Amino acid sequence: MKRFSLLLVFVAAMSFAQESGTAPAPLTPAPTKPTCNPNNLFTGRDCKDKIKAYDQAMQQRQHHAKEVQQFVDRQKEQATAQAIAPLQQQITDQQGQIKSLQDQMQADATAALQAKSDAHKRGLWQGTGIGVAASLLGLGLFFGIKRYGLGLTVTRKPQGS
Repeated sequence: MKRFSLLLVFVAAMSFAQESGTAPAPLTPAPTKPTCNPNNLFTGRDCKDKIKAYDQAMQQRQHHAKEVQQFVDRQKEQATAQAIAPLQQQITDQQGQIKSLQDQMQADATAALQAKSDAHKRGLWQGTGIGVAASLLGLGLFFGIKRYGLGLTVTRKPQGS
C-alpha cells in the first residue's frame, strides 16, 4: 500500500512536472544482476566487466532515484505552500479581527468602569445633599417649635370638682 501511494505521488509529480517541463526522466528498469563466476579462469574477465557495468548502472540508478525523490519533495513543498497560503491569510485576517474585538472590549470595559465611578460619585453627592437638607429641615422644625412653643403656657385644671 505504501509503495502504491508513493507511486501515485510520483506519477502525479511527474505529470505535473512534465506539464511545466522540469521533470527528471523516469527511472529506468534495474538491470539484471550477472550470475557468472568472476573467479572462473576462462570467463572471469568478461564476468568482472559485467559486474562492473552492473554496479555502475545501479549507482546511476540510485543517483537518479535521489534526484527524482528531491524533485518529488520540492513538488510536495510547493503544493503544500500553495494549499496553505489561503489558510494562513485567513488566520492572519481572523487574528486581526480578534485583536480589534479585544481592543473594543477593553475600551468598553474602561467606559463601563468610568460610568460606574461617575454614578457612584453622583450618588454620594445626592445622598449628601439629601442628608444636609433633611438635617436643616429638622433643625428648622426644632428651633421653630422651640421659639413658638415658649410663648405658650400650660394651665392645669383644678382638681377638686
